[in-house]
Amino acid sequence: MRKNWGKRCMTYRKKESRKKYVVFAGIFCLAITGCAADTQDEDTIVQIEQPEESSYSLVVASVGDVVKTGRLRCTYRETEEEQIRIADDGKTVAKVYVAQGDRVVKGQLLAELETESSQESVEELEYRIARNTLLLSYTDINETYDLSGKWWSYVYQSSGSESDEEKLESSIKSIEQSYRYKREDYQDAIDLDRQQLENTLLALEQSRIYAGMDGEMSYVNPDLEGLKVVGGQTVMKIIDSTRCLFEARAKDTQHVDRFREGQPMVLTITKGRVTTEVEVLPYDMEHWEDTLYFELPERTEEIQVGTMGTIYYTIDSRQQVLTLPSRAIRTAEGKNYVYVLGENDIPEVKWIETGLWGDSLVEVTSGLEEGDYVVQK
Repeated sequence: MRKNWGKRCMTYRKKESRKKYVVFAGIFCLAITGCAADTQDEDTIVQIEQPEESSYSLVVASVGDVVKTGRLRCTYRETEEEQIRIADDGKTVAKVYVAQGDRVVKGQLLAELETESSQESVEELEYRIARNTLLLSYTDINETYDLSGKWWSYVYQSSGSESDEEKLESSIKSIEQSYRYKREDYQDAIDLDRQQLENTLLALEQSRIYAGMDGEMSYVNPDLEGLKVVGGQTVMKIIDSTRCLFEARAKDTQHVDRFREGQPMVLTITKGRVTTEVEVLPYDMEHWEDTLYFELPERTEEIQVGTMGTIYYTIDSRQQVLTLPSRAIRTAEGKNYVYVLGENDIPEVKWIETGLWGDSLVEVTSGLEEGDYVVQK
């Protein structure tokens, strides 16, 4: 049922002892000066302006359920991510061993920075340490051999005189001192090379970038090799794509208390004209702070990292109450009213009281009865 009426202004006077509304259908207003009113009347005046001439339809006040829902935007993300940063400012990346999309394991070498140290230096130092260690071990054998030679000469080639004995003692002291110096020299060389090797290995280790977790290279700077990095700059990212959750920001909802651990929620995913609904569960609510987490009961390859969806949840509801569409209700002076058709189909104002305002319906607590026709905007 549709009707038309022109733009008019109605003035309503309200008294506590009268009905809540009085209609003055015959009063027309000037466009600029507004409606005329009897200034000598002490009644409260509420001015209501009807809309421009247009068609309208009628709705029926009926018993139904009023539901107010909230929306929570979620994004499907991996639960664990490692951001690879280079702490040293001005370092140049010499070699990159992985590309975006590669699978890596914890401890795998990803890249190397330029450094004065090299693997060749390490190998040279290790060789020198091994050589000097071996020579050090030979000093005891060589010393014993040289001492034995002096004793053999004294026993079999000397007369055993006092002079020969003094020469033997002097030779023994000289041999022992010589080998003592050799041992010290070998040990000093070994200690020095070991310290240098330790420093070289440390420099090499600091120039190497390793994976800190198993996962997939979700990002590698395409210009990384040869790049002089800024300290703290993220150059790579690793994600664990085997474990993902839907995440939402806590500030997106003020109704966290509407969720329960283990209580299924429906998440709606829209891609173009295709809408998919999946069931999710609140996850680890004990640690909900800045981020809210929801998990899929079963892992599915159809949902990729980065997929966005919406969870609709009930904020409040009323069951089997008198309802009207929200578009049928108007407000003036902070009070709610509707238009109903009076005699000769002339619109009349009727003041109402409302309860819960839902998504599309509003609870009417007084002013109307079931079956009443109301003009909709």
